[in-house]
Amino acid sequence: MAREFAENMGSFLNPKSLAVIGASGKLGTIAGRPIKYLLRHGYPGRLYPVNPNYEEIAGLKCYRTVRELPEAVDNAMVIVRADRVLDILRDCASRGIKNAVVVSSGFAEVGGEGREKQEQLRRLAEETGLRICGPNCQGFINLKDGVLASFSGSLDMHHLRKGGVGFVSQSGAFGYSTFSLALENGIGFKYVVSTGNEVDLDACDFMRYMLEDPDVHLVAGYIEGIRYGEKFVALAKLARKTGKPLVILKVGRTSVGQQAALSHTGAMTGSDAVLDGVCQQYGVLRVRDVEEFFDLAKIFAIRKPAVSRKVGILSTSGGAAVMMADELMELGLSVPELNEGTKGQLRKVVPYFGSVLNPVDVTAEVLNDPRGFRTCLEVLAADPEIGAIGVIITMVTGALAERLAEDIRAVNASSPKPIVAAWPMAGELAGTAFEILEEAGVPFFKTPVRAARALARWTDYRLAQTPAISEMAPGCSSPMRSEALAVLEQVRSENTEYHVKRLLSLYGIPVVKEFVATSAEDAVRAAAEIGYPVALKILSPQIRHKTESGGVRLGLRNPDEVRGAYEDILASVRWLNPEARTTGVLVQEMVTGGFEVILGGTNDPQFGPVIMFGSGGVLVELLRDTVYRLPPLTYSEALDLLKRFRGAPILGGFRGRPALDEAALAEALVRFSELVSDLSAHIREVEINPLVVLEKGRGVRALDALLNPA
Repeated sequence: MAREFAENMGSFLNPKSLAVIGASGKLGTIAGRPIKYLLRHGYPGRLYPVNPNYEEIAGLKCYRTVRELPEAVDNAMVIVRADRVLDILRDCASRGIKNAVVVSSGFAEVGGEGREKQEQLRRLAEETGLRICGPNCQGFINLKDGVLASFSGSLDMHHLRKGGVGFVSQSGAFGYSTFSLALENGIGFKYVVSTGNEVDLDACDFMRYMLEDPDVHLVAGYIEGIRYGEKFVALAKLARKTGKPLVILKVGRTSVGQQAALSHTGAMTGSDAVLDGVCQQYGVLRVRDVEEFFDLAKIFAIRKPAVSRKVGILSTSGGAAVMMADELMELGLSVPELNEGTKGQLRKVVPYFGSVLNPVDVTAEVLNDPRGFRTCLEVLAADPEIGAIGVIITMVTGALAERLAEDIRAVNASSPKPIVAAWPMAGELAGTAFEILEEAGVPFFKTPVRAARALARWTDYRLAQTPAISEMAPGCSSPMRSEALAVLEQVRSENTEYHVKRLLSLYGIPVVKEFVATSAEDAVRAAAEIGYPVALKILSPQIRHKTESGGVRLGLRNPDEVRGAYEDILASVRWLNPEARTTGVLVQEMVTGGFEVILGGTNDPQFGPVIMFGSGGVLVELLRDTVYRLPPLTYSEALDLLKRFRGAPILGGFRGRPALDEAALAEALVRFSELVSDLSAHIREVEINPLVVLEKGRGVRALDALLNPA
């Protein structure tokens, strides 16, 4: 199947023969531009315009219909009215054509009849095996092989830079605008594909093929909606396997953006928080704007390995160096003071009014004597404690700028350490300096902050390339499914916290010691068995927020307090919730200290079973400190998750507080993720809030839980 997929996509993106159906002799129009661009850029295959109104177009014989074509072409570009597209595609399928690009608009993006027209295209693709890109797209280009099957005006640029980036966009106009701006930023492409409404082939299909293409070193996508979460997860796993960065610019983060996406390409955008979690889990690089995409495309042209988070900075400006250092430190990299041996070598060439700490400031003296600049670079590159070098050059122009660029080129070629340059200056002042850096594969940026951010993303990604992806929690195994389903049936008939915790216990999630009491004396006996102090909670399928209903009493220290609390709880609940059915009172051990977290599980429309984790307790809705993952989790994935929420510093011990049992929490996360994964077809939502994390070595305890069956 993988080989067949590659062959089919290969014929799609590198067709040896191509028909443009609806082609126009007016080469400046939408229907005429593909012919113009294909001829201008030397398309090496056989090109067939199809339009009954022309005998020839641009010197090419024009065919009246698809049926008259001399061969079953590898790909057909369709540019006709929406009401003619279905018949045209039927002709393509009957002629033996396997691929089609439907540029025509007027389908799902307009709603109503347009949705039905698009559904007809989907059924045709399913019945005939014809692979369709679009409708409502701007086509594709394959720069290496000279295939420019698009009408985008961006292809009028004089220099279309070839390179190792594959780019897929669900928006045609924005996608090709991004492409043109990226070219100006020195980024070279092999593929650009506009997928439009994605009636058949979607962005994941094209990005999968690009990840497997040896000519491509980075794959990026502008995404408005993900229809099939499992395809995106498979894509992310493939990117991790190939070691190629997958960069996603996903819009529709807000309700307004989601509605706009629906009217643009008919895309359902899904939960942004869940997508964030999926990207973090599988190492997908998510960006928020095109400049961030440009910066990552530049930095990932580096083929050198990342060996540490320690960065040496060499600058001609102290202020700019501080700016870069601050950003690097805030993003988790370090700018360590250099050792005495390195500083001694630097003092030989750095002026006395400069600095040989880190950052190394050679000052504007470089304008008078540039010889020490290369020496400083070589010294930093030779320091075994430095993993990467950031170079900042300010207002060095003309021939001197070119000389410094050549110095950077030389050191970069001889050193295994990556070098990143920040050169905040207009290109016309730099002579050929920027071209020298570009040819040398040294990424350069217009500000120190952008250089620092790109270097941090690159370092994080490269150092995380070999995660333990199969390591499970020690001794972690799912219970017998039949036993779990039996408990679920009890939850359906009598949905209380007590029964939900029985299910948690089956999966090895520690719960507090507790008993059900149906009288005040039962409660006293249970408290004696547990040991004082205890807590009492109402048990009722109709009451989910027990505190607000007067159904909780805490810190009870003797039998009289337990008896009084039992009667008070029942009276409060009858007053505040007279319709609620009560089944008793839960007597529970008191757990003091620790840190409260929340675990939740639900089913996402795009990705299926999803777990949520974050700071818990009564303030969970206010803090909104949550992250998401797809279950089941490995133990290493659980540990990574614990680093991602804002409350993470508390786990390690905060302001003199003891460290908490992070290992036990990670294990509980794995076990909870197994529960959600195993029972997702039977559960609408499940939540533990709070799960208390105790001091290191004391484990965790689930204090409260709820579940809504499917």
